[in-house]
Amino acid sequence: MDQKLNLLTDIIFFFGRDGIDLVDLSIGTPLLLYEIACESNVLYEENDSYLRFKVKAGARYAHAKN
Repeated sequence: MDQKLNLLTDIIFFFGRDGIDLVDLSIGTPLLLYEIACESNVLYEENDSYLRFKVKAGARYAHAKN
């Protein structure tokens, strides 16, 4: 928990604003992950990780709808 709080504090200071939500993508709901995949902006990625996340989020959302 302290690590997440420290990360959020660093992000707030870096961007100079406090309207930031920090989400653990490993425990997000299918709807939340789908919304993030559709509406987010990538700050950093390695090895097409964002593309893989978007595909996985879309599949989980489609599976949850059925």
